[in-house]
Amino acid sequence: MTARQSPDQDEKGSSDRHALTCADKYTRLHSTAGQIHITLNEGKDRAQQAVEQVKIRTGREIGKSLHGHLLKYKHRAEYGKPVVAQLADDLGLHRRRLYEMQTFHRTFPIVRSIAQFNLSWTHYLKIIKLPSPETREYYIKRTEEHHWMRPRSATSHPG
Repeated sequence: MTARQSPDQDEKGSSDRHALTCADKYTRLHSTAGQIHITLNEGKDRAQQAVEQVKIRTGREIGKSLHGHLLKYKHRAEYGKPVVAQLADDLGLHRRRLYEMQTFHRTFPIVRSIAQFNLSWTHYLKIIKLPSPETREYYIKRTEEHHWMRPRSATSHPG
């Protein structure tokens, strides 16, 4: 060892401690990046779940309002279709979407029954079309048990 070399350096002047430190830094940085990636994905998932819950509650509340209004005037048989058509035009929605929301409210009238499932708005739009409560319950359970993908599309929102 020369007078200018530290105990950590070999004859070529490189530092083993420095090399280990660089490797350690890379490993730590890689580990940190992995943790950040996990945190980002978890955040995205929580955000998507929150969005789905808002879509579901919004669709149900709109369906409840529409259903209540139509029940109020149910004695006028010709009243429903033109009102729904006018509402759809005024709100910039498809009539079909308003009817789906109304059906959703009638099928799942209690908010608690919705919250117990981890389903998307699109799942519910499919489920409300099933013929019986037993069939709906069967598919809700299968969806939950098998973690079927929650469809995400631009047209799957209540509006």
